[in-house]
Amino acid sequence: MGESLLRIGKVSSVDYETGMMRVVYTDKGAAVTKEMPYMNFNDEYSMPKIGTRVLTAHLSNGNSRGVVIGPMWNRANKPAEAGKGIFRKEMSKTKGAAMTRYDDDSGEYLVKAPNVKINGVNKTILEGPEVEIEA
Repeated sequence: MGESLLRIGKVSSVDYETGMMRVVYTDKGAAVTKEMPYMNFNDEYSMPKIGTRVLTAHLSNGNSRGVVIGPMWNRANKPAEAGKGIFRKEMSKTKGAAMTRYDDDSGEYLVKAPNVKINGVNKTILEGPEVEIEA
């Protein structure tokens, strides 16, 4: 039985409806994979842009079966913010446009977006020793 193979390539096309994509390997003469699924990280949906460098894992039967594990931090794709105790999730392809951020040291949780809607289907509670609402 062959070995699984980890590779780095660039996203060449994305099928947004199915969560599948093709990856090109420039070190293999621009060879393009068949469509492969993008790892969904517990049903989180955020497809990488075309041209994004991604890590792929090919199964033991060669390049015909595999999965795109996801993008990696590198010189072209740096975190918008870094530090011990910082947990940040971008919600937009434009860093900082829409995101959530938690600082483990201060305990601050930030939600940032151009428009924010809170919809409690049955009930909405804002609770704390001090609640501020500003406009």
